Amino acid sequence: MNKQIVYLSISAVVLLLIYILMQSTSAPEAKHEQLVEVDTSLVTELVVTSEQGSVTLQRDDDNWMVVDPYEYRANKNFVETLLEKLTDLRIEAEVTGKKDRHGEFEVTDEQAVYVKIDQGGDTSEILFGKSSRNRGQTYARLPGKDKVYLIRGSYSVATRRPPDAWRDKKITDFKQDEIIAVDLPEIDLAKQGESWNALTPDGDEFTPDEAKVKRVTRALANLRTSDFPGEAAYQGINWSRPEHTFTLQLTDGGQRSIAIYPVPDEENRYFLRYSDSTGMKDTVFRIYSGVVNTLLWDETDLRPAAEDAS
Repeated sequence: MNKQIVYLSISAVVLLLIYILMQSTSAPEAKHEQLVEVDTSLVTELVVTSEQGSVTLQRDDDNWMVVDPYEYRANKNFVETLLEKLTDLRIEAEVTGKKDRHGEFEVTDEQAVYVKIDQGGDTSEILFGKSSRNRGQTYARLPGKDKVYLIRGSYSVATRRPPDAWRDKKITDFKQDEIIAVDLPEIDLAKQGESWNALTPDGDEFTPDEAKVKRVTRALANLRTSDFPGEAAYQGINWSRPEHTFTLQLTDGGQRSIAIYPVPDEENRYFLRYSDSTGMKDTVFRIYSGVVNTLLWDETDLRPAAEDAS
């Protein structure tokens, strides 16, 4: 019995020593190889080309701009989503080195989504193919190379967008609290100190309901387009004759104007053109009548409730 206890004690000590030894000499966790190393703080330009078209995005200080095929402010969320995904191009498996299998994984030059990343002059290129069955991985390769890899993450949504979709749908370029005067079609509003003053077409002045004025200025500051119509959609529109115009003065002394035109043969949609500090923009926006209605306030709408009751 005593011998058994001794043997068990010795065995326990030996096992403990083996465990301690393994823990102290175990190799550090291996660093996963990246298909391409991307530092988002260095990225100055992105080119994304898919079957839906090609778009070029460039960093402008803290903002991103679409520079081809349009010149317009980029959708910041879309760009940041793509950049975040590009920071982890972890290779999880090498699939094949045979060129004749590229079509199977949709990584041929014709099938794949091509992404070029410019990191301050250091350029990288990637071809993204189809997603794996579980959608958590993507087949990819480097242009000019035959090897196909399975990399971490899904890139389809972040890359397969038509060029038009990369544009920011927000129309105006100012904040609500920067507005100090608004000329609406039926009434003029001007800020005097912390209060607002309203002027009717008949020259009658009154103090408008502040909450209602905030609804007006909020709607103007947050105008968004439903889409960006092509030139064929607005051919024949007389831009010199808008149905409604809105003129705004801002705290920095700048002026903005908004012109709205009915869409022919459509009762619930309008074209919109916007003029910023550099003049009338070439971009034509299309909005719904519900958006226009949030801007069409008159004297009756803006008078305080007590005055309305009287």
